[in-house]
Amino acid sequence: MEEAIGIIQNEHRAMAAVTRALVQLVDDERVRSESVDPSIVKRILAYIREIPVALHHPKEESYLFDRLTKRTKVARDVIAILQEQHKNEPNLIRDLENSLVNWEMDRLQGLEQFSLAVNRYKDMLFAHIGLEEREIIPLARKHLLEEDWQKISQAFSTNGDPRFDEMVEAKYKKLFSEIINRADMRI
Repeated sequence: MEEAIGIIQNEHRAMAAVTRALVQLVDDERVRSESVDPSIVKRILAYIREIPVALHHPKEESYLFDRLTKRTKVARDVIAILQEQHKNEPNLIRDLENSLVNWEMDRLQGLEQFSLAVNRYKDMLFAHIGLEEREIIPLARKHLLEEDWQKISQAFSTNGDPRFDEMVEAKYKKLFSEIINRADMRI
């Protein structure tokens, strides 16, 4: 159980860190008038598409949510909200990608549109993670059986941690380094 929860929470922290970095990049250009390299923004959006949307959330639905709804009816309403957020997330990402194109074409007007899209995504993601951490994980601790946790742990352990896993390390190592370096520069 603790292994599976640890993996899920580590992935949540990585998603939150990347999203905070995206917000910071927008603020750097909006507030500090620091020119932001669009390539880092594109890599952040690729991360969001490839890790939370394509990897993390489908496993939550197939393993954690599925098993929890089989064990208790209490979680169904919260899971329905989370599944709706999963369903709507690709639309938010499309808005991010479209507004990024506009930002590249018009740095001033496009930045405002991109900033709004970033904040919509951030608000959804943080609310989503908060709901999972406050509601789903405690319910899972209470209602799931050891056999459930074994399946969940097995499924999530194949995700790896994008900060360290060898399969995705090459792709995201530079991105995480840039995010960390930018944060260090602010301290």
